[in-house]
Amino acid sequence: HRFSILTLLLTLIGGLTACSGLELSADDHGGEFEVLAGDVITVELASNASTGFAWELVDLDQDVLQLTAEDYRSDPNPRGLAGVGGTEIFTFTARSAGTATLRLEYIQSFDDEEVAPEDEFEVIVEVTEDLED
Repeated sequence: HRFSILTLLLTLIGGLTACSGLELSADDHGGEFEVLAGDVITVELASNASTGFAWELVDLDQDVLQLTAEDYRSDPNPRGLAGVGGTEIFTFTARSAGTATLRLEYIQSFDDEEVAPEDEFEVIVEVTEDLED
């Protein structure tokens, strides 16, 4: 039975690793990436909600890349201090072949004036139907 359980576990792990995706961070700013249609792309960027700043998506071709989820994860705060930052997580799905510029700006959304963003994140993502394209 031990062999059967090990074989099953390896099969499950192999199936999980077959799912492809792309994980991006601030270090990837300015990069160009290629993914397959159906791949999941996550972008994790440092943020601090207590300052009123947040990352906002700027004009994305939703036919190529679709925003499917947004989340905020606070940094550990064992002392209960106010103003501790966190990470904003954006999840996109590559929908169809094409090229899209994925651009996020770190801004205060309540600011009525047109001001330059505090920070920017931009990458170019090319979605292909298969690796041969």
